Amino acid sequence: MTTLAPTTTPGPALSPARVLHSEWHKLWTVRSTWIMLAASTALALVGLGLGALLRSVPGGITAFIGGVTVLPEETAQ
Repeated sequence: MTTLAPTTTPGPALSPARVLHSEWHKLWTVRSTWIMLAASTALALVGLGLGALLRSVPGGITAFIGGVTVLPEETAQ
């Protein structure tokens, strides 16, 4: 009994340019890419806004939250 080897047709050659093109296509077509980009942009803007707000309050975050500022004790001589 004779067994024939399966024949395959050669596909396009794998090259860095083809891999880059396929990854670029995947990046632009996958929905989660856009969701994560929007979420990270929103978080960055919130962080920048909060930082600017806390920087503008005299006393910084302690005064903003309403905490008590502990001053260092004076050394006795």
